[in-house]
Amino acid sequence: MMKKTIISTLVTATVLSQLMLSGQASQNTISKDKSASAKMLNQPVVGVIKGDVESGCGCSLQSPADHRKRSSRRVFVSGSLYEGGLMNIDGRDTKLKFVSEKRNKKGDTVSITYSANGIRVRVDYVLAETGYESALYNATITVSSGGRNKIVRVKGYCGC
Repeated sequence: MMKKTIISTLVTATVLSQLMLSGQASQNTISKDKSASAKMLNQPVVGVIKGDVESGCGCSLQSPADHRKRSSRRVFVSGSLYEGGLMNIDGRDTKLKFVSEKRNKKGDTVSITYSANGIRVRVDYVLAETGYESALYNATITVSSGGRNKIVRVKGYCGC
């Protein structure tokens, strides 16, 4: 584990120094760095959905920072827990098909699996707060593609 952390730190430092030398360092250096580091460490890159996101009933998940800011930037959306989803994976908005659902016995967590073109996405929802027409969830998204795995922590609402 320590070896992987050291390698990750070295990759990050290398990417930052290359950006600085090429004059490309800017306010977006951190996000560019994360993307470049993920590619260099052979992980799928999970990004913000680029296209228009329909509003209405369903689930909408975003980074905890974007959730706090009440931003419109979304990492995952679906029409409902059992319909397909949409994510930006490796720079492309990718439509996902529903595969399966698994609930725990208490009913406060659910795992939904989706797939598309060799990509498998599992969203583990943990109920954080209930409301009148929607519920707040803390969730973990695991993206697997070609032996590469990426785990992203997100937060958002499901409901109408």
